[in-house]
Amino acid sequence: MLPWHVENEVDDEPRPADFSYLDRVRAEPGAEEVGCECGATCGPACPCAAQHPWGHLYGADGCLVPLQLGIDIDVLLQECGPGCSCRGTCAPPPAHQESPVHIRRIPRKGWGVIADCNIPCGAFVCEYVGERVTTAEAWRRLRDYDAAGRAHALLVFREILPSQTAALRINIDATRQGNVAAFINHRHGGQRVPAAPPSPCSCDGGNLILLAVLPRGCMVPSLRLFARRSIEAGEELTYSYGTPAGGHPSRVQAPCLCGTPACRGFLPRDPA
Repeated sequence: MLPWHVENEVDDEPRPADFSYLDRVRAEPGAEEVGCECGATCGPACPCAAQHPWGHLYGADGCLVPLQLGIDIDVLLQECGPGCSCRGTCAPPPAHQESPVHIRRIPRKGWGVIADCNIPCGAFVCEYVGERVTTAEAWRRLRDYDAAGRAHALLVFREILPSQTAALRINIDATRQGNVAAFINHRHGGQRVPAAPPSPCSCDGGNLILLAVLPRGCMVPSLRLFARRSIEAGEELTYSYGTPAGGHPSRVQAPCLCGTPACRGFLPRDPA
């Protein structure tokens, strides 16, 4: 049973039946580091906030500060979490509350996600939830999906670590189990994930951005979607899946239908 309203006035495609809802990616046991000891309220001197030049991640309205300031984000974000004395409760409640949305059938694209209300720039929309799998398992599943000609929502996320000597890779498969993020289309610059048959996406970046956020005390970051700009109620939510495989259409199986002037013709696909 999906916890979102689903509407289809386009065709006879039934509601997604082989998809199970997950409320979160299950946290892995253990912790690599201890967080702050600020107490119930974290002030400007909080060591977690000191990880970023702009201080705390969230403003009083719960929106992501760097996005509101127009700052390009190319680093792993850190926030207070279970390793802190505040247990991560110092952030304003909206910082972790999903934005209200519903799923709608969209002509030529398939399922997409629509904003139910105005969403301000920097607001948290949802986490990308699914099964966290190893790279070997991700490739095995990708081969199976390709062989079956099945659209999938297997997300591969890479991030260069602050040391600049290693990279973090996270594979989350939301094809069968996940949340509403699995239905968000691409806009290279918003829908499901690389190498699927025609799916809702976009090559101009979309109105959302996917960022890795590491709560102190957790071993693996969560992948979260935030509003890149102000979004109006009724607007389709989209984000960039990445760049099509090296610019070689032969490596990409699915055409992109984002319809933007920046469209590159094909959906992104992880090449390695």
